[in-house]
Amino acid sequence: MRFLALVLCFSFCIPACSPPQEVLIPDNTIYPYEEVSTLAIEHFVHRAFIDLQGREPLQSELSRYTQYLRQQALAPAAMQAFLSDLQSQILSPDGEAFQEAYFRRLYALAKGRLLDGVTEEEIAFKIEQHQRDWEKDSLNRDEVGMAQNEAIVERLLLLRQSWIAFQHDSISVNEFHARVVHNVFFDQINANTVNFIRACYDQLFLRMPTQEEMDRAYPVIEYGKAAYIFDKTVSNKTDFLQALVHSREFYEGQCRWVFRAQIGREAETSEIIPLYEAFEASGDFPALQRSIMLYSDYTRF
Repeated sequence: MRFLALVLCFSFCIPACSPPQEVLIPDNTIYPYEEVSTLAIEHFVHRAFIDLQGREPLQSELSRYTQYLRQQALAPAAMQAFLSDLQSQILSPDGEAFQEAYFRRLYALAKGRLLDGVTEEEIAFKIEQHQRDWEKDSLNRDEVGMAQNEAIVERLLLLRQSWIAFQHDSISVNEFHARVVHNVFFDQINANTVNFIRACYDQLFLRMPTQEEMDRAYPVIEYGKAAYIFDKTVSNKTDFLQALVHSREFYEGQCRWVFRAQIGREAETSEIIPLYEAFEASGDFPALQRSIMLYSDYTRF
């Protein structure tokens, strides 16, 4: 199995935040500060805003953060502090809700990647549809149909609330991803049991299941039979997904996906190991992003 790792927290405007943990990045060339142009720093700030906020920076934001990084001589702690601001600052000096925008973007990216970009309107419509179906089943005294529709609605509500719960630390990065894949939209996109299992491994681990893994998982999903998967005994879809998102491969898959998304290439084993080890230990997804965004491949200096 491949392995991975990461860095941690700092804050630009919130002094209560703990100091960042240092993570050594192999072969990460650091250019002398004097050789980095203001234009290069502005490009880094601009790119970070797009990746973490989903928008370009205001001119005041671009000027403020470029000046800050220049004054701090591009110290790694200052760069982490800037990135942390974009992820966690509740209200910026310009009145922007950075933290909310960041977690909304994570949610939008997850829906785009795992649910074909389903909209909030489509989710709301599906909820209403199954609530109506529940009412019909209730009138017909169809308890099985009632239970099925109630479960569908409950999972869709959990999906819709997932980014807020993640923002406020009510759920972990593991549960956030479990909610995005445990709903009727993911089931419809990956119709039938074989496709569902393949999609789970592909999207969460960035690999396809082995034949042995498929043979173990299929009876669990199709017939509700017990099996031993990733050191856990599972007997239904919920158990199966929980086993996947709490496995070591989940942390590796997240590191590889973020690295690919931010850097634009596959990570080398030497790059993944420190990221994986730190991420598995902390479960801190924003810190994982920050550590990868400090690579010279990302900053371009």
